[in-house]
Amino acid sequence: MQSNDSSLKTSTAAIPGAAPGASPAELAEDVVVAWKQADAALSPVLGQQGVAALYQRSLQLAAEAYPWLAEARGAAMDLEALRQVVAGQDSAGAEAGGGALLEAFNAMLGNLVGPFLTSQLLLGVRNNPSSALAQDDPP
Repeated sequence: MQSNDSSLKTSTAAIPGAAPGASPAELAEDVVVAWKQADAALSPVLGQQGVAALYQRSLQLAAEAYPWLAEARGAAMDLEALRQVVAGQDSAGAEAGGGALLEAFNAMLGNLVGPFLTSQLLLGVRNNPSSALAQDDPP
């Protein structure tokens, strides 16, 4: 699979736990771990279906720039499918697409509930050194 160039600029900083030069498989694992952490943090508030809906919408938004992400869409939050499509890219594509997906989620959640509440909801995710989903410092 090939990655798609995009105006969305991402870096390994957008993917929690990602190290510079990480392989596509490592980047895929980091993206999946970030989603698991976000799901754990948000499910008590939004419910599993709410988090799954945000996941699906994030995939839809990020797939506009990275069409291969659409392969991970399904009826639920299928993180194994996500792992496979991210790992199937070259390193640059996996980094850009995975980062764009997480950035779309963070931006969408911020638009829905505001940056401060997003920061508070994802506080446990951010305080985990392997996570950067909510990178902005709370006000």
